[in-house]
Amino acid sequence: MKYTINFSCGHAEETELVGRYADRQKRIAYLEQSGKCSQCYGAELAVKKAAEKTAEQANLAADAAARPMLTGSDKQIAWAYKIRKQKMSEIESGRVAAEARLPEEIAVKFLTAYEKLNNQTVASWWIENHEITGKKLMNEMAKG
Repeated sequence: MKYTINFSCGHAEETELVGRYADRQKRIAYLEQSGKCSQCYGAELAVKKAAEKTAEQANLAADAAARPMLTGSDKQIAWAYKIRKQKMSEIESGRVAAEARLPEEIAVKFLTAYEKLNNQTVASWWIENHEITGKKLMNEMAKG
């Protein structure tokens, strides 16, 4: 059944409600007290998405500033920054604990592999290896 509801945002909108009469009345009361019309709700979502995107971009920019610049096309670089951040975060989360447990000889290999991976600047390399886990990437760097 269609109802004209005066939302809390101040707009009125026709809304389809189904269910028992008592449930519909509760829903109407809620929407009038706390609800937003579809236009205001959409605008609120757009603001939230923009804020999340801005936060993600700031996070990526901070990570990019702490590591060597990537080379490649703009699209490749944008994607590779995200991949590199994920892989390096994955590796760094286990790095300190691993270094403390490893014998010195292996810890040196680990650090060398980490530096090689950290200094990998070819965006296409990160894209080609995006499905490989951080641990496997480290093993590959240690071998070669």
